[in-house]
Amino acid sequence: MRVLVVDDNEIFLRNLTVALVALGKDCDMAADGDAAMRLMDVRSYDVIVTDLVMPARGGLTLANYASYRAPDVPVVLMTGSAHGAYGELVGQTNNTAMLLRKPFRTEDLNAVLDYLYARRGPRLAASTHSLPRGASCASLPG
Repeated sequence: MRVLVVDDNEIFLRNLTVALVALGKDCDMAADGDAAMRLMDVRSYDVIVTDLVMPARGGLTLANYASYRAPDVPVVLMTGSAHGAYGELVGQTNNTAMLLRKPFRTEDLNAVLDYLYARRGPRLAASTHSLPRGASCASLPG
């Protein structure tokens, strides 16, 4: 399972990524929404895990981009904020699947990732790029 992990807190980002790799996940890290969008343009992911509040482009902006770029890829939002009712944010984009409040146990996130991956099923294509206009699977060379 390929996971994109996005957080502006470098220590948290590194620790979470190392823990997920130890649990068998193939992870890429991005320190902000812009870097995550650049990665999404060249790689495909099974799940995206992103901090909700980041400078410049936050988790909702990234989730909106993901719903355009990879509409079948679920997005898990994370927040360390104790303020606000963030539950209504889940569902504001087509692929926002869950909101986790920090701190959380890595094992709990791992269970969520496994569930979302199993629910999603196999990827239809290994590429992040769509078929050219007018093309169909039947028109692709053998």
